[in-house]
Formats: sequence, structure tokens, C-alpha cells
Amino acid sequence: MTTILQTLAKGFTYSGAFQHIILNYSLIFLTLYSLILIRKSDSTNIKPWQTAFILSFSLQIFLWFYPGAEGVSVVWCTMTGFGLIHLLQGKIETTSAKYTLIGIALVPALLSNLYYAFTFPPITTLAHFLAILMGMLLGFQRKPALA
Repeated sequence: MTTILQTLAKGFTYSGAFQHIILNYSLIFLTLYSLILIRKSDSTNIKPWQTAFILSFSLQIFLWFYPGAEGVSVVWCTMTGFGLIHLLQGKIETTSAKYTLIGIALVPALLSNLYYAFTFPPITTLAHFLAILMGMLLGFQRKPALA
């Protein structure tokens, strides 16, 4: 029987798989860094990212305990979806901010999702897709009604 600490260690460290630790924590850093840069450099209308981050991390920890998942991919996929919906909705105003998001976060996330789609079971790809969708829903902003 696994203890809480064992489950947390396994979840945070991919059971010691160094390449997944580096890849996934780098993606969290890149997605958050790009969102922070955009908010500082753009008179942007994007929502603060902190709520999406906390919700995705909480869900990720829950998934470690219930189905026995490992890793933190739900976090970076959610943050990827969060940035993507703001890009698609035109909430990122300057060209440099758009390129920052695309280059720093979205392209690496897309490539990583392709890597996992080809090397891991389909449930991993499904989980990544659902996390991206969750991020898009958390970041979605309705257009104001016309007065």
C-alpha cells in the first residue's frame, strides 16, 4: 500500500524518469513565463493566469491519487490552452506579445504533445487534449454585449 508521500513523490517525479521531469517542468516554466511576459509587455485584456494554474495543479494532484497518474502534464496543457484561447480571441494586442506566446509556449507544447502522442498510450493524449480544453474554457472571455 502506497503512502501519501510515496504518491506525491511518484506524481511529482514521474517515478524518477529524468527526461519527463525536465520536459514537463520546462513546459510549465515556458507557459507561465510567456503569460507573465505578455501581461507586462502588452496592454492586454487577458485574464490573470493564477486561477487556471491553481485549478490545474489541484486537478493534477487529485489524478495522482485517484487513477494513479504520474507527472504534471495537466498543468502545462491547461496553461497552453489558456494562452491559446486568448490568442484566438484576439486578446493579445501586440505582435511581439503574440510571437512571445507562440514561440515560447505554444510551439514547444505542440511538439511535446506530438511526442507523447506517438510514444505513450492514447489515454495520455486524451488527458492532454482535455487539459488544453480546460485551459481554453478557463481563459474564455465573452465579448461584452452591445449597449
